[in-house]
Amino acid sequence: MLGMGASLASLIGFFPWITLISEFKLTIFAVSGSLIALALFFQWNTKYLPCPADPKKAKLCQNLKKISWILLFISLVFYLVGFFFAFIAVYILY
Repeated sequence: MLGMGASLASLIGFFPWITLISEFKLTIFAVSGSLIALALFFQWNTKYLPCPADPKKAKLCQNLKKISWILLFISLVFYLVGFFFAFIAVYILY
């Protein structure tokens, strides 16, 4: 714990504007949540679009579709964990 406190102190000393993030956390979470929701909407709408007929390009297209779903899922998990600790855990733990 001492190491984490020292790391946070040095981080705030090096980037003093980082404390502004906590003042605008509602706006930051609203914008990032909207962008993730928009990405999910577009990803879902392009789910059944065909890939090229060329086998090499079709394989690449399928791989990129899988990667984009994985990245979207990871982004959503990070967002939900951050949302939990920024807004919900405050009331549970204190």
